[in-house]
Amino acid sequence: MMNQKIITIVATLLVALPIHAADESGVFAQRGKGVITHNEFDAWMTRIPERDHAAFLRDPKRLEQLLAQLLSFEQMAADARQAGFTDSTLVQDRMRIAAENELAKAWLDHVVNTASDPDYEVLAREYFQMNQNEFMTDRTIDVTHLLVSTEERTEDEALELATQLRAELDQEGADFDEMITQHSDDSTSGSDRGRYQAVKQGDMVEPFEKRAFSLQINEISEPVKTRFGYHLIRVVGVNKSAVKEFDLVKNELIEQEKIKHKKRVRIDYMTQIGNQPTEMTEDAVKEM
Repeated sequence: MMNQKIITIVATLLVALPIHAADESGVFAQRGKGVITHNEFDAWMTRIPERDHAAFLRDPKRLEQLLAQLLSFEQMAADARQAGFTDSTLVQDRMRIAAENELAKAWLDHVVNTASDPDYEVLAREYFQMNQNEFMTDRTIDVTHLLVSTEERTEDEALELATQLRAELDQEGADFDEMITQHSDDSTSGSDRGRYQAVKQGDMVEPFEKRAFSLQINEISEPVKTRFGYHLIRVVGVNKSAVKEFDLVKNELIEQEKIKHKKRVRIDYMTQIGNQPTEMTEDAVKEM
């Protein structure tokens, strides 16, 4: 097991500095016959997406696991060479295939990363215009409410008072906003008359929300029970769903188009290679 303090220090330094050290040919880590140079560590890190490098290197446990794995591979390879295992033609072929695979992967990444960039903002705008249903704002409502709390009352007492107040609202000259100021137990009612603006589905507790979204504008509900007590609810405005401004989603869409473009380049190149004819003789198949 590696010294945790050393691993933590290494992780801190790797985040603060470029991945490679000044002495790129020097030893980065060693265990027994296993040696990892800075260049070899850089090469392994290319297998991890660059955007994830910082998060990976900040995690001492993951870094320790990687180093332990690399050193184990190096130790086993050293033992294999010392034993003359690499003299085997089959082993040499396996090593060549592994090298070809790594070269192919590195080349594919190069093809993708060096491909010409299209105008991502144009692509983002085209997607936005063709899929505006994905960029709709939520339908919201503006509500005011009066809360008769059950914190210092029994449920029966709270329901009785809420029912009485609701009946008073049917009388001529009744002012719901004034009643909220005088009677509501909502801690916000003193400053904004119990008003909640732009309430969308999921913002409120379910019984309150369900009743509020069923009301017509200026309609006042009968007492609605929630865990807070009993509410009298009035909807004072409805804000219909609308398409968001492009600028609000532009950056997100541009990043999305960048990912899609890389995928297209990768698929196109692989398709181009895969569409070439495969030549294989019957004799070769029989020999295999």
